[in-house]
Amino acid sequence: MKNRNFEASTGARRKAWLPAAGLLLLAPVALPAQVVTARLVGTVTDPSGAPVPTAKVTAVNTATNQSRATQTNAIGEYELPFLPVGEYTLEVQADGFQKATVEPFVLSVGQAARVNVQLVLGSVTESVTVEAVAVGLQTENATLGTVIDRQKVAELPLNGRSFIQLALLMPGVNPVTPGGLSARGAGGSLGQAVGMNANGFRDNQNRYYYDGVEAMSLGSYSFTFSLSIDAIQEFKVETSDYSAAVGAAPGGHVNLTTKSGSNTWHGQLWEFNRNDKLTALAPFQPFLPGAKPARLNRNQFGGNLGGPVRLPGLYNGKDRTFFFFNTEFGRLITGTSGNRVQVPPTPYRTGDFSSARVTIFDPLTGRPFPNNIIPANRINPITGGYLKYVPAPNFNEPVVNYISPAASAPTSQNQYLVRIDHRLSDRNSIYGTYIYNWQEGRSVPTFGFDWIGSRNRAQHASLTDTHVFSPTLVNELRLGWHRRRPRQVFGTSYRKEYDIANELGVPGVSKDPRNFGPPTFWNTGYTVPEVRYIGPADQHNQIWQVSDNLSWSKGAHSLKFGTLIFRRNFSFDEAFNPRGTFTFDGRTTSGGATPVQEHAFAAYLLGLATNATLSPDPFANRMDHWWMSFYAQDDWKLTRNLTLNLGLRYDYFQPPVERGKVTNFELLGAVPGFIVSRQLYGGFPPGDNLPDTPGYPVRSLIFPDKNNFGPRFGFAWVVPRVQDLVVRGGYGIYYTQEISNSFTVLTLNPPIVRNLSFDSTFDRPLPVDKVFLGEGRAVTGQFGTQLVDPRLRDAYAQQWNFTIQKRLPASVYFDVGYVGSKGTNLVIGYDGNRPIQVVTPGPGVPSVAARRPFQGFGGMSVAKSVGNSTYHSLQMRLERRVAAGLSFIGSYTWSKALSGMDQSTVGGGFFSGTVQNIFNLRGEKAPAAFDLRHRFSLAAIYDIPLFKDAGSQAVRTLLGGWQIGAIVTEQTGFASNLLGVGDTTGTGISSRPDMIANPILPRGERSRDRWFNTAAFAMPPAGRFGNASRHPIYLPGLNNIDFLAGKTFRFAERHSFQFRAEFFNFFNHVNLGAPGTFLLAPATFGRITSAGQGPGHESGQRVIQLALKYSF
Repeated sequence: MKNRNFEASTGARRKAWLPAAGLLLLAPVALPAQVVTARLVGTVTDPSGAPVPTAKVTAVNTATNQSRATQTNAIGEYELPFLPVGEYTLEVQADGFQKATVEPFVLSVGQAARVNVQLVLGSVTESVTVEAVAVGLQTENATLGTVIDRQKVAELPLNGRSFIQLALLMPGVNPVTPGGLSARGAGGSLGQAVGMNANGFRDNQNRYYYDGVEAMSLGSYSFTFSLSIDAIQEFKVETSDYSAAVGAAPGGHVNLTTKSGSNTWHGQLWEFNRNDKLTALAPFQPFLPGAKPARLNRNQFGGNLGGPVRLPGLYNGKDRTFFFFNTEFGRLITGTSGNRVQVPPTPYRTGDFSSARVTIFDPLTGRPFPNNIIPANRINPITGGYLKYVPAPNFNEPVVNYISPAASAPTSQNQYLVRIDHRLSDRNSIYGTYIYNWQEGRSVPTFGFDWIGSRNRAQHASLTDTHVFSPTLVNELRLGWHRRRPRQVFGTSYRKEYDIANELGVPGVSKDPRNFGPPTFWNTGYTVPEVRYIGPADQHNQIWQVSDNLSWSKGAHSLKFGTLIFRRNFSFDEAFNPRGTFTFDGRTTSGGATPVQEHAFAAYLLGLATNATLSPDPFANRMDHWWMSFYAQDDWKLTRNLTLNLGLRYDYFQPPVERGKVTNFELLGAVPGFIVSRQLYGGFPPGDNLPDTPGYPVRSLIFPDKNNFGPRFGFAWVVPRVQDLVVRGGYGIYYTQEISNSFTVLTLNPPIVRNLSFDSTFDRPLPVDKVFLGEGRAVTGQFGTQLVDPRLRDAYAQQWNFTIQKRLPASVYFDVGYVGSKGTNLVIGYDGNRPIQVVTPGPGVPSVAARRPFQGFGGMSVAKSVGNSTYHSLQMRLERRVAAGLSFIGSYTWSKALSGMDQSTVGGGFFSGTVQNIFNLRGEKAPAAFDLRHRFSLAAIYDIPLFKDAGSQAVRTLLGGWQIGAIVTEQTGFASNLLGVGDTTGTGISSRPDMIANPILPRGERSRDRWFNTAAFAMPPAGRFGNASRHPIYLPGLNNIDFLAGKTFRFAERHSFQFRAEFFNFFNHVNLGAPGTFLLAPATFGRITSAGQGPGHESGQRVIQLALKYSF
């Protein structure tokens, strides 16, 4: 990680500068991501460069006046670990030398700053003052990352005021792929859908810490809630080649440090507001007379206060005890001016396709329906009956015939934070933080009832004790607790008028009012209303954490030893598929022709599906497991120019243990290791007559992986005789466990709950009104299940980098380097009970169900650790800390991410392709769904100096104090899959299309109507899989500028008001959404009709946000 470095131009002075100059160089080295403090190291020398032993070195925090002292060793080295972040001075004293004082400098979170001080001969009563100038040279390690300082955290125009946007300013970090799991978790401020991928790894392979304690959702492995921007002191992300103290995730390690109190009272009040009065029309919104933006009113307001703890007449905490309190509230009403979709045309709803450009064939006779009209008595009562919930067309465009009414939905958030810092003695200090976050909101519907709502209460607590045993031996002990309790509800829940599945007569569906709603119909050719087919769900996530880090300075070695222990509790309650899901295939009614959307809708009208699933029984998951990590790290200063970083880490991730019944399956069938062979049982009571399967862990049925040793190596070389040039490199192995959500499937298999799955082919369709009548025992249908490979291995990643860093004029620092990684044993999902032999579907061919290897069951979703990935990149960064009122950070990444699959049984994204043929994993290697070839970002803040030094106070107040800032983002698009082919192999697996030409159009030929070469794809012939890759096309990219103009009014000595105007999408640039990816819908295939690509990428129109902030 690239931390902040410091350099000092030195000069001795009493009343004037002395000619003898000391040398000060501060350069950062890595500390663990969980460590929220800083570390000072350095060498004290005499004027000849010889080391000075037993010199006293004292660091003093200027805000709290708290100090920490140590002595140099025999080779003149000293170390002060676990210093709270903030501004410091440094004093060095030794007999026979003048006292050296380093003027104030800032230590950042996770930084280890090297301060080398050259003493001047003289009396200790005399003094030499050394001035420090902040720089960015990283001379101690190969870790990649960036600290975002307090100024950027507070002043940059952040769209939504979510901290994760700061991570996207760093090279190697991309926004989460559209619809990715972390984005769907909506953990951003006021439910904002945000997330990130780092250096070629999945969005659920990151870690997030608040004051050193993990703040994670165990369902998505993203952060639970976004901490108030005004409570953050600093923000740090490490992305590659961390020290051995960091692990359990190969992606980004994000650490937020909260503000603390000081000897001086300080506080703020703020209000941020944006509304539709200052908003442009949405992209693709018809520009009609009287057209207005969608409903929008967003308010974020709060305040904070910090200072010494004082109880009049009882206690004065000056220099000893401090507090900080922050509270923020959010109230949001957001809406749409009308979603644009294509609903079934009115004549088609009654079976009249006489106006269609294609012929509809009767699957019973194989001949066309007379006059291209399906008789009324052939329309299925379930699918036909549901059309009364589908509004009629009200618009007339080729691919949009319905614009929904304007709609809005509320979201609320309340957050409270309190922090106490206390110095017990010169050797012992503690601090603790408690955060409470409550959030409630719902999505904006298209059809009135199709919204999802949630209530989420989260709590977070940390307690850290730092104890100095000796000047060279310091220990940090941390205790933590994090809890999240989300509860979900749908727009149809508990509303009898929306008990649609039962009203339509779908057999076997849930009758629980919580699960009221419609069945889910997929591949109908047109848009019909749906709510999420899973749930609603309740969860309870809890993390208990204990960590201990010991720092020992021994000669040229800086040694660190530590352990980290987690106890994780995860409960999950929902019905997996309570209302039934049906999938249709247009080939059922196409008569052998290439099907289009009319054919799919005709199959829907007839109620003839190729897949039907139902799981109406609720399951209750109660999982616990331990995580344990142990590490040793040696940062060895081999020479003055060369530092070696040597480390070893061991991680043990216990497979989750279920407190109730659990069932799994063994994979030793027809293709050992991939095909199911038998069912495993654990934890069933004696009355169930299902004894525990011998030879397997009873409560998890998954064998642990106990060989997770991860070595780390790095070096940093200061090039001799070349000023301010550092060469660095490193390599490491990092382990991570599959997310907790993947293991919930072990409690929702039969016989614990019913999970029915019915598969067929287009020539043997399933009638939706009868398919569930057999409850899974009919010839055409069987139990569906999900399982985790009992021999699942923990995924691991190899990371490496080689970088060069150079200081340029004007305090600008330039980094350039190669960064690579390889993921192994990544968990992927596939059907472990698919027919092994590929056939040509047709008359006389046995059904899919009849050819499944493990009879009695249908499709069986398997989570297995056989995936892999590679990532190669060129990364550059240009940065300047605040100097002459200007600071900026610019990043560029040119990269390529390849993978065999980008998700396990959960996760992925809206455009993430799945495994087509598990027996040909080489054919699955393709650009990852998060492959983003080029990304550039620039964030800058400039304090305009006009009238700053005006002689008149009135002129300075009225005309001075202006600030501007911007965040510029340019990136290419994400890779995307294509849909709509269906099963061409008789395996129950949807094939990909054939690619017969280059699908990527030259830049000048791309348009909204034809984003890619649609003629490059064709239906594969029956009897084989398609030859296209998982992600053969790329979505449109992003071009965005957010801008800030602010004015600060200062009055009295320590009081100020700031007015801010923030412009998001300043130039109102239309960032295109995703093109149509459904092969069998030629009217929309390759055409872009919206500006959104899914959660995490809702790019919209220009929005102006106004803010007022009072500070003292």
